[in-house]
Amino acid sequence: MQRTSQYAAMTRDERNAADVVPAQAGISVFQQPDSKGSDMFEVSVLASGSSGNCFYIGTEKAEILIDAGISYRQICLRLEKIGKSIHNIQGIFITHEHSDHVRGVDVLARRYDIPVFLNKGTLDHCSIPVEQSRIIKTDREMDF
Repeated sequence: MQRTSQYAAMTRDERNAADVVPAQAGISVFQQPDSKGSDMFEVSVLASGSSGNCFYIGTEKAEILIDAGISYRQICLRLEKIGKSIHNIQGIFITHEHSDHVRGVDVLARRYDIPVFLNKGTLDHCSIPVEQSRIIKTDREMDF
């Protein structure tokens, strides 16, 4: 898969050759081998924009969400549209506290017992249940 700026400049045929598979309802699915060329990972844009942001990233070993800025029902429906289940999500990573990034995280975390990974500043400025929160340090690696 090409980087975003390179992808935007690609023709439709070039995108297809890069294993970019468009899904229904504006959901994009990207599949790419990892840096060792073994496992595939999949990135799906479930929502993007001022009305909400949510991204699915999955491998054979882990499935996560980046942000949960749409309702939990919409997240579940959009996961189903790409053949995934909320029950397999192992974590939600929150980029920052704006409502278009956290709108559905509280219900998802409590209802499905999913840990939420975020930095302390973000936790201090949003209403994510403390018992579901896992503080991560900005600009540091972490094991998941």
